[in-house]
Amino acid sequence: MDIAPRYVGVGSGLINAASAVAASISRIIFGCVIDRTGNWILPFYGAIGILLLSIIASFYIRPDKALPENPATGRHPLEPGHVSL
Repeated sequence: MDIAPRYVGVGSGLINAASAVAASISRIIFGCVIDRTGNWILPFYGAIGILLLSIIASFYIRPDKALPENPATGRHPLEPGHVSL
């Protein structure tokens, strides 16, 4: 909301879609890891690693910087009708 206030709907939709896909896929991945290794703790270590990476990545979010405009079109990358080549 801070980074792209004009595109809050797009951002919320992407976050919701990504979390739904992750929730569906994580069950399959957890089961495969447990079946192959027999270790029930290993998938949790993987999840903890991903969470730690996301914590580190969150420090690189810059809400004080606006999204850059494309100099050729004068539009933001998320604006409807924007075509990136």
